[in-house]
Amino acid sequence: MWLIEFVEGHLHGVTLPIEPKLIITGSNEGIDSETLYVPEVLPTGVRWELFNDGNGIAIRGLKKGDKSKKLRAGRIYRLRGIAFFVYLQGKRQPQWMSYRTRKYRAIIILTLLLNIGLGIGIAMAYQANQDALMAERFTLLNGSYIKNGKLKVPNSAVFAALPPAWQANADVVEGANFSHLSQPVVEVVSSYSKLPVSHKVIENTDRDQIQVETFEADNRIMAMLGEYGLSFNKVKDTWFVSDSAKAAIVLRANGLQEIIPFILARNDNTQVIDSANFPYSIFYSSTSRGYLYDDKYRYWVGSDVPSIGVIQSITRDKVVFKDRDQTRVYFIQQ
Repeated sequence: MWLIEFVEGHLHGVTLPIEPKLIITGSNEGIDSETLYVPEVLPTGVRWELFNDGNGIAIRGLKKGDKSKKLRAGRIYRLRGIAFFVYLQGKRQPQWMSYRTRKYRAIIILTLLLNIGLGIGIAMAYQANQDALMAERFTLLNGSYIKNGKLKVPNSAVFAALPPAWQANADVVEGANFSHLSQPVVEVVSSYSKLPVSHKVIENTDRDQIQVETFEADNRIMAMLGEYGLSFNKVKDTWFVSDSAKAAIVLRANGLQEIIPFILARNDNTQVIDSANFPYSIFYSSTSRGYLYDDKYRYWVGSDVPSIGVIQSITRDKVVFKDRDQTRVYFIQQ
């Protein structure tokens, strides 16, 4: 026997047989023992007929001129405010989960949408916070750099402000004589002319050195020689002094003995010509005579070179001129 059970409203819990059929209507016409009259729920024009079609229960009258619709056992239907399910006697298995899902579908969808929106909002807020935090850390890392897979930071305060994961791969570079740069690209220029200065970069484990020639050794030597009344001039690596023996004593006494091999005696009547005052090119060969030349003339040994003197000799390292009692020497730059 097939039964129908109502699950909501004032019919809740009512169970009726469907043998051979059951009429549910809001009209008071033609009421008999197979009719369920519910005027408080259905209008007079509604008349549903539930019947056994041999394979289960079907319903007619849902729509005007509509064919019958097969009802599934245990599935809870809700039509015009009436909720019910049909089942074969002894096999009552209402599908509450499916029914409640359909009944509260709108609420469930709205809840899901609200949760999704809330999740997106939280994610966006979190991302914005992370972006702000990252920007703050980048500002904090000004002057830091990465070398050999390690983040080098300028001081302990910056290191302490880093997250633990960053600290595990970071080192502090601190030193009283270190200068921290705002960027890893630097230009070395003269403070006077602002032109580039020759330098050499030396890479160390925790820092780089920029070595600039300051001529400290030359300045010290000149100070020593001048203090003891010695006249001098330097050509390349050689020091020409007025008294080489005295210069050797002075340099040794001041811990500059490594310079002594580069000391040579100078005749004070000898004038050294610098490159700026020597507008000539030099040809020298061990198999033939050398000569000086410019864009107009050639000058051999014995020639009188204007404003300089007569050429006395041309060797591989120098040219000697004589102008009356004045001897002039131009040292050839190798």
